[in-house]
Amino acid sequence: MKAKTNAVIYTRQSVHREESISHELQIQACTAYAKSKDYEILRVETDPGISGLNLTKRKALARSLASIKKGDAEVLIVWRWSRLSRARQHQALLLSEVEESGGRVESALEPMDTSAAGKFGRDVLLAMAAFESEQKSETWRQAHERRAENKLPPLGHAKFGYMKTEEGYVPDPVTASLVKEGYRMYSSNIGFKKIAAFWTESGTKTMRGNHWDKDMVRKTMDNAFYVGKFAYKGELKDGKHESLLSIGEWATYQAKRKERAKLAPRTKASEWAFAGYVHCSRCGGAMVKNVSGKNVYLHCSRRRKGNGCEGVTGIMSQVNLSIWSWFGSHREEWAASMPSDDEAIIAADLAVVNAQAAKDAAQDRIEGLITRAVRFDLPDSEISGPLAEFRKELTEATEQLETAFAIQASYVPTRDVWETITRGTQDMSVEEWRGAVGKVLAGVLVLPNRKVLVVPRGESAKVW
Repeated sequence: MKAKTNAVIYTRQSVHREESISHELQIQACTAYAKSKDYEILRVETDPGISGLNLTKRKALARSLASIKKGDAEVLIVWRWSRLSRARQHQALLLSEVEESGGRVESALEPMDTSAAGKFGRDVLLAMAAFESEQKSETWRQAHERRAENKLPPLGHAKFGYMKTEEGYVPDPVTASLVKEGYRMYSSNIGFKKIAAFWTESGTKTMRGNHWDKDMVRKTMDNAFYVGKFAYKGELKDGKHESLLSIGEWATYQAKRKERAKLAPRTKASEWAFAGYVHCSRCGGAMVKNVSGKNVYLHCSRRRKGNGCEGVTGIMSQVNLSIWSWFGSHREEWAASMPSDDEAIIAADLAVVNAQAAKDAAQDRIEGLITRAVRFDLPDSEISGPLAEFRKELTEATEQLETAFAIQASYVPTRDVWETITRGTQDMSVEEWRGAVGKVLAGVLVLPNRKVLVVPRGESAKVW
């Protein structure tokens, strides 16, 4: 008796909609087809909610192909040929992989034999699937272009803090204030995790109805939509919606993001005020604490992990005392060097004016050079050097302007700074304190003789 031919049923549903064909209906049709051919169904593989243009995410398809390649199955059954793929290059690749392994692909609703005419019919149906996909993509591109021309984001997704209307987006009277408060919190060294808790406690969820977490908050707040812009083809365009932030507030947020990214990484002893700042002077590895008797010792983490460092040891209380003494010895110096409130405000405003003037001058030089090139028909080789230099000037001037806006928007009165230095960690979270420490402290080295070397921000220390 001849053994039955083994088959794998593969289904794909690109988008979950009422009018789309569900996996259940595809499986029913493929199962009936397999029975009519007297095939033995080895198993059913399903890729839910995945586009036919994306091969890397189609894990079920990869497993189905593996079964064919290993010889476990001879036939891959799909509902329609479009379920295989809608991209021409992918169609050819998948068919060749199956056929080179001695297998074949068959469609339950669009069966074709292996004759020349059958393969031609199959190729026509595959080409039609690709044409439909390309036509839809073209329609979407045109729709995106029209929206962008009308100063609307191309996809039209809902935005936290806004309500969608026929005209576009308008600030939501409830959630817009939460967005503004989120940026204020972050500029005050409060992290995304606490902002997520705040938004959740305020009775809100993400635009997909999920609970807030730090990653979703970060993704939301990194969106320039809140400063009146939207992304299109890799560039930021001016939108017609009302911004929730000023240019200065957005610049402050971006500056704070860069600043926090440079903070020393946390260690397991993260509740320690100086965790991540104290390092071994031999190898630069983080110092971690270990309790022994009445003392809390600091040890090189690399030595304890067997990474070859001889290591150093320090007593945590002595290290803390050395750092606090260093802070205390510089407190009067820092306070004395601070400008008065009036002087600081004038300086901040002047920095914005100067940076804007530098940016305008760089832009004028670029436009003037291009105008001369067009007027006198200058070759690209003649203007490429100066043009690159002027563009570099424009980039630097733009960065200086953003920094100036950030300083102007985040100005803190001298008295408040003095009180923060005097108060120390009192009434501050570890995260807030770490943000403050990072502004003046580059790191702390524990030396072999247990002495401590404090390195100010902007300086580097030799590790030996």
